[in-house]
Amino acid sequence: MPLAPVVALALLYSVVLAQPDRRAAASVTPLRIAAGFGGLVALAFSLGPPLDGWAASDLAAHMLQHVVLLAVAPPLLLLGCVPAVVVSALPAASRQRVTELAGRMARAVRAQPPLYQAAGAIALQTVVLGVWHLPRLYDAAAAGNALHALEHASFLAAGCIFWWCVAGLGTESGPAWAVICLFVASLPATLLGALMTLSTAPWYPYYTTGSAAHALTRQQLAGVVMWGVGGMVYVASAAALFATWLARMEQSTPARAPVEAAR
Repeated sequence: MPLAPVVALALLYSVVLAQPDRRAAASVTPLRIAAGFGGLVALAFSLGPPLDGWAASDLAAHMLQHVVLLAVAPPLLLLGCVPAVVVSALPAASRQRVTELAGRMARAVRAQPPLYQAAGAIALQTVVLGVWHLPRLYDAAAAGNALHALEHASFLAAGCIFWWCVAGLGTESGPAWAVICLFVASLPATLLGALMTLSTAPWYPYYTTGSAAHALTRQQLAGVVMWGVGGMVYVASAAALFATWLARMEQSTPARAPVEAAR
């Protein structure tokens, strides 16, 4: 997949942030800006060289791309307000159409209870993950540029929707529910990674170019990437969210008055 769109996105993000008179840029804090550029770097790492070249012949590298697109880049891009900042740079007519469409979609989702939103996002992410890892479709995507681009775009979109819903769930229902949501969302990727790791035969003919033993070894490594690295992202996010929650609780708890020594 070409790296040019990611470079263009990063340049546009930088240009808008350099104009503080824009409302979308004025509300982005330095921490969010760092997260936004982190998400763009994650996208560039996933879609550009050398990883994209390795992914053409190595299943483990391809699996790492999927983990980054699904679980690493989306939360950073959303935290950095990259979509809102980029949309603010569009011409007025286009910006209004995109804003109205996004607003209608957001209102339709937010009209549902937060737990339903999270459940729908987890279901969408699970379907996208499962369907694209079916052997026939996976091989077809690896062999075709257009289908490969669609595969990666669907991972990124599903990831953004999921993390957006998690943020809403944490705000409306509390961090505890968001932590539970992250744990549940990690299970499909963990299961897929475990199945690939424990399999005794290669799944994907496209990557079986040498011996079957070598293909199986690379597939098991790919399973470890999905199982270990992907699961680690969700666990780390849940731990950070839980720690933030505890810190806020401690700050909001009034300090106890000192107990008088003499009564």
